[in-house]
Amino acid sequence: MSASTRVRSIPILLLALTLGVSNAAAWSNSSNLNNPIATGAGDQISPHLLADGVGGMFVNWSSTLNGGLNYHGYVQRLDPSGAPLWGAGGVLVSAAAGDQLVSVMVPDGAGGMIVCWYDTRAGNLDLYAQHYNSAGVPQWAANGVAVVAFAGNQQIGSMISDGAGGVIVAWIDDRTDPSYDVYARRVTAAGVPQWTANGTPICTVAGLQGYPEMVSDGAGGAIITWPDERAGGANSDIYAQRVNGSGAVQWAANGIPVCAAINNQYGAFAVTDGAGGAFINWYDYRGGAIPHLYGQHLNAGGSIQWAADGRQITFGSQEIGEVGVTDGSGGEYVIWDDYSHPNEPDIYAQHLNAAGLGQWGAGGSPVIDLPGSQVLNDYGPDGQGGLIVVFRDVRDGSEDLYIQRIAPNGIPQWGPSTGVALSVAPGDQDVARMAPDGAGGFVIAFEDHRNSPTTDIYAQRIHFFGQLGSPEPKIVSAKDVANDQGGQVRVSWNASYLDVGPGSLCTEYRVWRKVPTALAQARIRRGETFRITGSAAIQDFWELADSQPADGYPSYSLVAATTGDSVHGRSAARALVAALGLAAGQRLLGG
Repeated sequence: MSASTRVRSIPILLLALTLGVSNAAAWSNSSNLNNPIATGAGDQISPHLLADGVGGMFVNWSSTLNGGLNYHGYVQRLDPSGAPLWGAGGVLVSAAAGDQLVSVMVPDGAGGMIVCWYDTRAGNLDLYAQHYNSAGVPQWAANGVAVVAFAGNQQIGSMISDGAGGVIVAWIDDRTDPSYDVYARRVTAAGVPQWTANGTPICTVAGLQGYPEMVSDGAGGAIITWPDERAGGANSDIYAQRVNGSGAVQWAANGIPVCAAINNQYGAFAVTDGAGGAFINWYDYRGGAIPHLYGQHLNAGGSIQWAADGRQITFGSQEIGEVGVTDGSGGEYVIWDDYSHPNEPDIYAQHLNAAGLGQWGAGGSPVIDLPGSQVLNDYGPDGQGGLIVVFRDVRDGSEDLYIQRIAPNGIPQWGPSTGVALSVAPGDQDVARMAPDGAGGFVIAFEDHRNSPTTDIYAQRIHFFGQLGSPEPKIVSAKDVANDQGGQVRVSWNASYLDVGPGSLCTEYRVWRKVPTALAQARIRRGETFRITGSAAIQDFWELADSQPADGYPSYSLVAATTGDSVHGRSAARALVAALGLAAGQRLLGG
């Protein structure tokens, strides 16, 4: 079908472009199917995700496929359509003896990533890492670089980028204290470990130091926080330390107290404040047997910014399992499991401003509050000032995965009271990890038991407006109209899967043309408006060229004007197609 050729001539040059998801999109749009990532004999467990910066994903997992007795780590890269790029089975991180259980990944800043794992090749728990380029080729020594390979056991707590293509790793370590201490080490982009051999001591006082969490200080170093029992096992407190890029601790030896209130404080979690400091959250028993969430803000110098021993965040019956994420404006979002209903946890969230004051009411905003059990799995910013929250849900009798988006005002957007089903396949689904794909969607990888008794890894994409898979229209071509001296271009696209005729969720398509940045900015100063895509650093400006009703056809084309010169069969056309939905403001951008 060809749409109307209603045009208006605007003197700008258009360049051919395919945006968004690949034309060969393979993401499932069914919560009963999803996309298999790692299946087969043996178990595949503990996935992690990391955006690759160009619409795809890095994913890792640990598997018993290789021999069946030990776990070995694998890494994979998915293209924007969900198709594997590094072979059907992924890339084995190490062929060494023993177990290798992969953990977190961080970007290398050049299209690749660095992954860290637990490793028992020496008979105890050590930590190793490997750097992969965008093609999946290892950049460091075969079988990985030893972050720490020392007597005793080392268990990873956190890993972050050092801002220069390398990483900083923090862990707990029982080399001298069976109760565990905290150590950290930097590894450069070239795979060379720095700082003290086998780790810089962060805290080695008597008593248990728990798993450390860490955020960048924005200057090549890190702020590290952990629960600490130096005052006795019945009086766990929260401590923190800053280490610079050279491995020198910046605050008092063995850390400064973030909270030293009576009774126990557990589960320290750090969120960057964007100014070299950190928000630190924990759950707190100072009031007795029922825990509540507390938080504190440390500036870059380690000075307490809120009330001594922290500001209370929640006031319900029982809240644990807190996590947080920056709001991008000097505050943070905090998410937790709420046990106000015994044995039936729900999930709530709160927005704290820079002063630590709740913005969503005293009790926070319900992410999901239904009969049965809903347990937080993962979370992250939605890119528009709100939150995405993934949770396990037993509303139908088995463990399924659901997801919800929370707007900046604290109001759930998908469902809105039920969320959207990510995976309701037979068997249980759990241990989900999520990352934004940078193209208006989010990808979630998870453990899946549909092929019980083995455990597999599956994944699912969801669009910003809550549709599974890739509902965006896909540009097929943008070609010159023959014999018109480059005056017009025909844009052709495949329909959104939501376009099924009258009454469907997709009602209209709009075609946008790219405007050069300088010209767009000049016209904006004159009061004109444009659609803007990309990041704050790299923006594209688009103006509306024409529109086409969505009539249930599998594909469409539309002729738009351009004064850019072109040759037959090719053009200098750069276009963007948006599918508009019935709900106000819903636009599914395609390419």
